[in-house]
Amino acid sequence: MKPETATENSPEPRPAATLVLLRRTARCPLQALMVVRHTAVEFAGGAAVFPGGRVDASDHVGTEADDDAFRFAAIRETFEECGIVLAYDDTGGEMVSKARARALRQTYRLAVSTGELPFADMLRDERLRPATDLLIPFAHWITPPLRKKRYDTHFFIAPYDGDQEILHDDGEVTQAEWISPETLLSDAK
Repeated sequence: MKPETATENSPEPRPAATLVLLRRTARCPLQALMVVRHTAVEFAGGAAVFPGGRVDASDHVGTEADDDAFRFAAIRETFEECGIVLAYDDTGGEMVSKARARALRQTYRLAVSTGELPFADMLRDERLRPATDLLIPFAHWITPPLRKKRYDTHFFIAPYDGDQEILHDDGEVTQAEWISPETLLSDAK
């Protein structure tokens, strides 16, 4: 099969970021956080995917390199879609706790998701810093040129040992769950 080639009508790929968040439990040696996109969403509607999305202009604020904006976007999207706050408390350096993540979701999630409040402003106001140091570059994919919507997506992988609850946004995402690779593959058959 020949690879698709770009034409003058090919849309420019939009910058995007995805986070493959992994954890270990006593019952399962490896689980990944997966979400199911709402069927009404134009791009990959109904698909099981990792949390992620477009890099917004506000993701570049305070970042030193493009890679930082991609990492920041992956963390923001995970908050918007799953409710997990992958950030450290500036005062003590600990990861955000379950109770604090719940309060942040209730106070800020809708405003951040709609773009009313930049994620960076929430972090600043709450004296948090994103845990970008945990994100390891994993893959880089660009949607083929003949597609209507194209993305230049940077994938990151990160360990997660926190106890925050996952709570899908019930808008763009209709389900979020920790799932083992074996279960995911057997369900795909």
